[in-house]
Amino acid sequence: MVGFLEYRPDEKAIKLINSIYQVLEKDGVFRVSQIAPNLERFFLKEVIGWSMIYRNPKELAKILSLAGFSLENCSFCWEPLKIHYIAECKKL
Repeated sequence: MVGFLEYRPDEKAIKLINSIYQVLEKDGVFRVSQIAPNLERFFLKEVIGWSMIYRNPKELAKILSLAGFSLENCSFCWEPLKIHYIAECKKL
């Protein structure tokens, strides 16, 4: 899932990811990207008026855990500019 959680508060993100978790088959993989707090945030919000929810990996990990994923089965990696990162979680 790319570019969607940035517009969902924690409660709705947890509910959505839990719904995905429920239908994901055993050994299935869920991948999600998230924008992290970064220097472009001010420009996007104040100049363009584009408001998003920024989360660091620890915050997304909490959401994934509350949605049902075991963090032992999740990994996180950054893209080169460190603006976005990807979480990959496997359902065992």
